[in-house]
Amino acid sequence: MSYINPETVLSPKKNWQLVEVILDKGAGNPAYAIGLWDHQRRIGFRWNGTDNNPLGNPQSRGLATWTMLDEKLHSAVIALISPDKQKLVSSFLNVAENVELKVDYHPSGRRTLKEKLAGQSMYKDLRGPLFANTDKAQFYRAVANEIAERQAAGQHVTFKDTALD
Repeated sequence: MSYINPETVLSPKKNWQLVEVILDKGAGNPAYAIGLWDHQRRIGFRWNGTDNNPLGNPQSRGLATWTMLDEKLHSAVIALISPDKQKLVSSFLNVAENVELKVDYHPSGRRTLKEKLAGQSMYKDLRGPLFANTDKAQFYRAVANEIAERQAAGQHVTFKDTALD
């Protein structure tokens, strides 16, 4: 192996307690992990080594180490990982799950609200008054309720209305 496996990187032991590597892109590329930094739940980051520099970066006193990612970047890292890991990391960090909601408008006058959860590539139609609804007022009241319920449940909602484009 041309680099130290990030699962074996435990330094700096005074500050860092590794829980799980969540993304390892291989030699010369980044690795991300969740763990405790000074007893705070965080995402750690490091560059894996190569044949010429097996320790990677950062390193200290001949030991491969982790450094902490700015918490504002946590959601960007979560978006890079597999859906099953996204749920684990979001739960570990107590971060709201991201969901995209968008309105599709058909020339017949029907509107449908669609959802796409973080990590998914396709939208899914929602049902009830949110599906193929021709009553504009009823549809948008149902959309407002859907958004409010999701936010109350802790989801981070992004909304787009293609009917207005």
